[in-house]
Amino acid sequence: MRMKRLMAAVLMLLGSFVLAAGTASADSKPPAAVQVVATQVVAPAAWECSVGDFCAWTGLDGTGSRCAWTNADSDWLGGSVRCSWAGTSRVQSYWNRGTNTSFRGVKLYLSVNHNDLAYCAPQGTSWNVLDGGTFLRSHQWGNWVPNTCGP
Repeated sequence: MRMKRLMAAVLMLLGSFVLAAGTASADSKPPAAVQVVATQVVAPAAWECSVGDFCAWTGLDGTGSRCAWTNADSDWLGGSVRCSWAGTSRVQSYWNRGTNTSFRGVKLYLSVNHNDLAYCAPQGTSWNVLDGGTFLRSHQWGNWVPNTCGP
């Protein structure tokens, strides 16, 4: 709705310049150029996650606030990548877009320093964590046997 109002105002402004130019006398100078810039704030697309990263979101289906990592992180609140919402908001969706053939997936932990294993995310998979999500605090890339979280 806001964008429609902005476009209507721009069209009315441009229309007034056209009318003014059409009624100007032959010896008058043309109006100065007018530059109109319209901006629109766009929310990130759902499931937006760079290839090679592991991403986690506060909402279902890759929506809400997002944190993304290229490497393992032993503490989402104090590690190399700080996920500001990890201590107060639950993870409700995640996606492993890793491509390194040395690792088959990402192990997700409830506690810092890779303690209290919660989930495994094989490469190329995205998941919704139902029932309100869960608090996660660390993760590491792994090379476990498919369909298990074991080494």
